[in-house]
Amino acid sequence: GINAAYMGADKISSFGFYTAIVLNFIVISLGSVWGQDTLNWCGQKFGAEDGGYCTTMTYFALYCLGIAHVVMSVARVFAFGMSNAPRMWRMTAPTSDEPVTQLSRIGTMVFGMAANFMTIYVIGYLICSVLALKDHYLYFFHLFDLIQRNALLKNTLRALKKYTLSLMATSLLWFLILYSFALVGHAWLPDHFPEDKKTLWEFVTFTMDFGLTGSMGDLLDGDKDRTNYRMVYDMAHFALSSVVMTSIVSGIIIDAFGASRDKDQEVNEDQSNNCFICSQPAAAFDRAGTKFTNHYHQQHNMWNYIFLLAYLELKDPNEYTGIESYLADQLANESVEFFPIGRSLEPIGGEMKFEE
Repeated sequence: GINAAYMGADKISSFGFYTAIVLNFIVISLGSVWGQDTLNWCGQKFGAEDGGYCTTMTYFALYCLGIAHVVMSVARVFAFGMSNAPRMWRMTAPTSDEPVTQLSRIGTMVFGMAANFMTIYVIGYLICSVLALKDHYLYFFHLFDLIQRNALLKNTLRALKKYTLSLMATSLLWFLILYSFALVGHAWLPDHFPEDKKTLWEFVTFTMDFGLTGSMGDLLDGDKDRTNYRMVYDMAHFALSSVVMTSIVSGIIIDAFGASRDKDQEVNEDQSNNCFICSQPAAAFDRAGTKFTNHYHQQHNMWNYIFLLAYLELKDPNEYTGIESYLADQLANESVEFFPIGRSLEPIGGEMKFEE
């Protein structure tokens, strides 16, 4: 049942994504031909008098596809809950002899799912799908589902996630620098700012808005006398904000991508040159005249071990056999002693190392 829910959620996600692409294409077409004023509530519920029959049918297709997208979004939320609720329920199982009420477990499960990012995402996905029936421009949100469907994009964002604190600290420093420039400008160079900027808050918002995108010297009044204060102000802003802080942020992002690339390369090399289960190098099998590919895909197929772990997790503990009880205890104690590390039924490096 859980596997079926996972597969169902994946298929619904695919259909919803392709439907969102078609919906955005229709929105772009209608918005380009008839403008923004006609692109609301499906042309005032298929009226679209200015566009004629063709436009009316296009709005009708937009409305029908929108309804279908809402249905798929509801089904996606349901499938997501069906595939994740059993896992969360097992995670709330008591780990000690202290009694735990069912209501307490339910509350813990609901809280855990509500705090999960994917739960928030699929619910937001559904809300945007419903609201897009009225405001069709909201279909743009559903295109971001590409991130969930593309492993490369997921790895890219995962690399940036590790540097979130560094980026936040750098952004705070950048904010303080721009805030300082706003205070200096309001105190000593108020005539050089636009005439409609009078209050300190307006100076701050102006500096935050335009100071991030370019040099303040290009934005301030060039007709004023360029005093030494103005020259120092422009050069300091260019050096600190446009050069130093931009370089720091770019460096953090480049380091994040570089570290992610190196880690992926290391993992790929390890998977290509070593057995995932017994950790023996491929060269050892080659020296013994054993094909490493046969060993990797047949005797020590990692997916067989994954299926075994899933089987133990889904099976009732009261029905465990002796070996299954032993494996369950090993997993509960976070032990990997049952893995045949350094052992194989096949000869390794000219010597026979049999699994016990």
